[in-house]
Amino acid sequence: MHIGDFKLAEGKEPAVDEFEVAFLIPVYNSKVQHMKETFESIQNQKLSKNIKVTQFWVDDGSTEEETLEYIGLLKSQERVTVLQLADNGGVARS
Repeated sequence: MHIGDFKLAEGKEPAVDEFEVAFLIPVYNSKVQHMKETFESIQNQKLSKNIKVTQFWVDDGSTEEETLEYIGLLKSQERVTVLQLADNGGVARS
């Protein structure tokens, strides 16, 4: 069995029982349709039961009401963390 670049001896299982995959999504006055498609695409991933998926949405000081409303909805979703920065600092900061 191979995991990344590591080869496990035959019959051996990885020591880790669970894995976590995290998505980091930067947002700045993004179109709500694109945000919905991104969220749903991640949520609809068909992964094995031992893989947990977490979404980190980083709002870089959005000012558009529609974007802010959708970000507010994201805050109530399971396994979603939203970080809202006070002002736009560019994609490198977010």
